[in-house]
Amino acid sequence: MRLGPGDLAIARGPDPYTCGDEADTAPQALILPGGECHYPDGTSLNGSMDLGVRTWGDRPDAATVMLIGT
Repeated sequence: MRLGPGDLAIARGPDPYTCGDEADTAPQALILPGGECHYPDGTSLNGSMDLGVRTWGDRPDAATVMLIGT
């Protein structure tokens, strides 16, 4: 599903999901059970994409942000 400015999508449940800016963009982060976060090569993110409480992104002034409620 494509989202535009101001749109919102909610994903819930135990099944894995993928979200991104474009369908062909390679994954930049993997969120694993227990809240472990890694780059696709297995290196720990170690909080490098944390923008605030339950907020993820690569920079605070970006056009998109992911809010996490798990």
